[in-house]
Amino acid sequence: MTIELANLELTPKKWVSIQKLARKSNTNAMYLTGVAYMLGGLVDIDSKKAYFWFKKAADKGHADAAFRNGFLLQHRSVVDETQTPFQWYEKAANMGSGAALCALGNTWTFDKLKQQRWWHRWIGGADNSDSAQNAVTHYKKALEKEYAAANYFLGVHHLKGWGIPKDKAKALSFFEEGLALKDKDSALAIA
Repeated sequence: MTIELANLELTPKKWVSIQKLARKSNTNAMYLTGVAYMLGGLVDIDSKKAYFWFKKAADKGHADAAFRNGFLLQHRSVVDETQTPFQWYEKAANMGSGAALCALGNTWTFDKLKQQRWWHRWIGGADNSDSAQNAVTHYKKALEKEYAAANYFLGVHHLKGWGIPKDKAKALSFFEEGLALKDKDSALAIA
């Protein structure tokens, strides 16, 4: 269940029953409780409680809960000395999360972009390292899970020649596919 769908489920009318089900170890209810604490609204935002509930749901096989814990750790909303964001992303990816596959690919892509100065961010040379190819592999797997944002990142990799041959036509094709799926980054890349 995506965060958007989860948020639609979090209504004041349903909240009491969601909490009861979460305490009875219902996986989706635990995930929804994590979302409630992550986004706020029904309860005050509390990243530690969100992490707690996501962990419980992830331990029962909820892929998006595992992804969300990686996200909370990566963005320093919580601290867990026993886990890294990437361990959570790998766990979520192994459970079939397209978002986690994309996040794993992004670890290389974002590091590459940070290494470049602003004036040549989009004109840098090709990189066919194993790490670049690994990022491409993660994005392709994310597309198999119908994760729209992976189109944008595959487009960037084709545009730059990172892990795959440089090909502006293929890059545009990925951006257009992303646009058709309402991915905002793909729309900006085309513009």
